[in-house]
Amino acid sequence: MNDRSKPGHILPKMEAGMTSKNRLAAEIEEAIAIAQAGNMAEAEARLAEIARDPDAASLGHMTILGLPRKLHSARLKLAKLGGDVVAVTGLRATAVPPPELLAELLQPDPQTRAALAKAAGWPVPRIVHQIWIGGPVPPTCAIWRDWAACHGWEYRLWDEQSLAELAITDDPQWQAMIMARDYPGAVDVARYHVLLRDGGLYLDCDWYPVSPERPPEDFIPAIGLSAIAEAGPRLVAGGSVLLANGLIAVPPNHPAIAKLIDVLPQIAARLSGAPAWWQTGPLAFTLAARMGPVTILDPAIWTDRLPQRAPISQVIERVEAAKAKAAFVIEWKSW
Repeated sequence: MNDRSKPGHILPKMEAGMTSKNRLAAEIEEAIAIAQAGNMAEAEARLAEIARDPDAASLGHMTILGLPRKLHSARLKLAKLGGDVVAVTGLRATAVPPPELLAELLQPDPQTRAALAKAAGWPVPRIVHQIWIGGPVPPTCAIWRDWAACHGWEYRLWDEQSLAELAITDDPQWQAMIMARDYPGAVDVARYHVLLRDGGLYLDCDWYPVSPERPPEDFIPAIGLSAIAEAGPRLVAGGSVLLANGLIAVPPNHPAIAKLIDVLPQIAARLSGAPAWWQTGPLAFTLAARMGPVTILDPAIWTDRLPQRAPISQVIERVEAAKAKAAFVIEWKSW
């Protein structure tokens, strides 16, 4: 008998109008709170009971393990709280949709495969792109602008107005993300359009340069498609690497980016309600990039992640420590 079945145990209150999804989400939060209080066995029993609930499918698309995404995420949180490295590694690796769900959308034909191979030798234009939608522009953008100018690169900061002039606002996936107020997803879509037309080096606004005195060429190949791998293995369509899309270097008109833009609405339809990193972000980008040659940059060039809104003094301190590692960027959300 677990505590849930004991007399007097209070279940999360089912308020009038509460959906099954909201009820189960509340039960997951309760299970996590129990784990945080030190009762891991009870928390695991709670999650097992949620998995047996007839409405468990409301917790999101199934992952490779056959778990609804939000329940899978909860199991990962418990593994982290329990310090179970093996479980953390396995649950993180499998926190992706089944490969057959999207496989045929990004399966290149012989002509596309040949075009991708040729694109590996195309030059990357000397342009740095960043995108910011809404609110004050982060201070990192001015730093990257100066860095680009110092090394003879052009710098472009894209906002709603300039993106509209590029006709990105006609893209159905952009429109869907904006309507849903999913701004990270909208920026995902925008970066692909910008890079398809102009090529260059795209950088998220939460990167901070470690060695601004060093040029882009010291870190990024001058040809083909390049990106950084996310930490740890991810079982993405038969592979084990998930590419981050916060740093992308690519020639204009690259076939992988063109194909990605073309299939994004279909990916979103199959993953309706899923997070942006599945629909438009690293997962979708990885599937497209892996159709052909891609340079996977050393993950060590992305060397640190600061707490959100950390003071600039802490940023500078971390930057100095990262210089010795020949790093390129650290992650810092100033907003």
